Amino acid sequence: MSATRLSTRFASPTERTTRSILGPPVVWVGVPPSSTTPGIAHKVSQAILVLLAEHGAEDVVVEWREAVLSMFSGPPLMEVVRRGNPTSHVRHIFTPALNIPIVTKERENEDSQGSVTLFFHENKDKHGDPSDKVLAVSNSHVLRKNTMADYSFKGAGADKEEQLQENRDLLRKEHKAIPELEEFYAEVKRDWSDIGDRDIGHVRFTKAITVDVAGGTRYTEDWGAFEVDEAKFRPQFEGTFVDLGTALTRDAVTAMFYPRSDTRTAFKYPPERKLRIRGVVPRELLAKPDLVDNENRPCLIVGKDGTGTGLTFGRYVGLESFVCNDLGVESMELGVYSRSKHSPIFSYKGDSGALIWDGNGRAVGQLHSGQSKDGLDSMHVTYATPAWWLLERIKLEFPHAVFFHDTWSL
Repeated sequence: MSATRLSTRFASPTERTTRSILGPPVVWVGVPPSSTTPGIAHKVSQAILVLLAEHGAEDVVVEWREAVLSMFSGPPLMEVVRRGNPTSHVRHIFTPALNIPIVTKERENEDSQGSVTLFFHENKDKHGDPSDKVLAVSNSHVLRKNTMADYSFKGAGADKEEQLQENRDLLRKEHKAIPELEEFYAEVKRDWSDIGDRDIGHVRFTKAITVDVAGGTRYTEDWGAFEVDEAKFRPQFEGTFVDLGTALTRDAVTAMFYPRSDTRTAFKYPPERKLRIRGVVPRELLAKPDLVDNENRPCLIVGKDGTGTGLTFGRYVGLESFVCNDLGVESMELGVYSRSKHSPIFSYKGDSGALIWDGNGRAVGQLHSGQSKDGLDSMHVTYATPAWWLLERIKLEFPHAVFFHDTWSL
């Protein structure tokens, strides 16, 4: 039997006037279909009336009705579709690929959105009991407003508007694809317009933003994890992967991973555009990259897909950057530059939390900030925390975490 709900009184108009007569208070009892007989309903109703009378509630009516419980988590995320599908470039943000724009409900009206870094399976909780929970990682400053203290989720429950106008503009431009795009637009408007339909999980833990002085690395620790909604993610979940999209052709993406025309690349364009992240670039290779650029400097060609600037490519030259913030706190960061002088900027606001990866599908670092040049409104260098170290720090809080698993169940 479902929980009893005490409602307000109903008012109904009389036959001779538009004035309403206030009826008695009504107790609604909702039960699953075919689960209760009239006899049981009558017996329970009498008990409810006696209980109410003992507390001074007289002239109450008990009404029974069949009710079906509906979960309001909204529809599951969408699948990544083939390049020829007219919706492939507009459905990207509704898929479980890494460029999922996220923002906490309490900060929806602030400039605080970010990107998902990676997914991991909790495997076992802190008590060693089996756990089938899947969590996603982003920056602490994306998941929490207060970044001066650690946060751990204690209780049950969850602690853009989408660009519909842009979709309408696309419909007007792509006449051949109008019917399919119209259908997709209707689906988005129906299933994703309400903020409640876009609830994808709740924050489990965020780390206070600190610099690792005690450990000697001086890396910035700015991460948090949120438990993703199984109903949303499980139907299309494929682990941590990047959808390389349709803006660039297969050959254009492949060309990005050649630092110069006479060098090699290990990059192979993945099936269905899905670049799966399988591990991390080791500390030794970050210190001494095995490729050289046009100026004969060691480098790694890297990419990222962030909420702010989408899919971009850059260059990590093997040098950690020494950074001193406005508060005088000194840190060491991985510095990533645009791929060339004439390439688009690598990152900008809204890209916080995005995973930086190489052509072998290995995690390089977690993007958290950047620095402009000569006061220009663009990022000259992007700063990131090394992925190998980030995973070590996550394991301190989630000791049984399993990274880079492709299916929901372990």
